[in-house]
Amino acid sequence: MTGAAPDPHRALTRAILAGLDPASATIESDSQTPWASATFCGARHQFAVTVAGDDAVAAAARLSRMINEDRVSIAGHIIADIVLECHQLVQSLGAPHIALGIEALTVSAA
Repeated sequence: MTGAAPDPHRALTRAILAGLDPASATIESDSQTPWASATFCGARHQFAVTVAGDDAVAAAARLSRMINEDRVSIAGHIIADIVLECHQLVQSLGAPHIALGIEALTVSAA
């Protein structure tokens, strides 16, 4: 008996947070929308992430490398597309804050 494939949205959430320091990263919002083509079914995922602190720029760069080097995987699903965008970098008198957008398309491998 095999277990059910993990929820891809939760798995992506865990992967994003694993690539960042939880003390300085916050997922501000996230959504999942079902997606299908003639031959595949899956979902589109969107995340708005804020990274704060002196290490914010380096943390965003580490997350970008993790995504670009295909080090994000989900059992039972294929990440067909994933993109990280830097929406805003704020360097005020305090520590920098970076607003990131992450969009992914997952399809069921079954």
